[in-house]
Amino acid sequence: MTQSAIELKKQYKIEIQDLADKGIIETENARFLQNLIEKSESVEELIKIKALGTRYQRTGFHFDVRFEIAGDNTIKYFKKNQELSFSSTGGGGHSPAYSGR
Repeated sequence: MTQSAIELKKQYKIEIQDLADKGIIETENARFLQNLIEKSESVEELIKIKALGTRYQRTGFHFDVRFEIAGDNTIKYFKKNQELSFSSTGGGGHSPAYSGR
């Protein structure tokens, strides 16, 4: 393995850990990707493994951005936005152009 590949391994492992620290990918997924990086044998393999941790690649792996901390077991409700809500006119769900025939 070349020196550049060894340096790339170090860089990619740090970048994957950064994604986990920011909550972009799960910690377990980051460990899995770091293990794959460690076992890679070429720069091409490293690039493909790194792509797995990037959510913009179509790889079959899908890492969702996490917006909440899981485990608090509470139900969260959204506040109704009047500007985006539909108003009911009592017409049974038909459009105003509907004559009922």
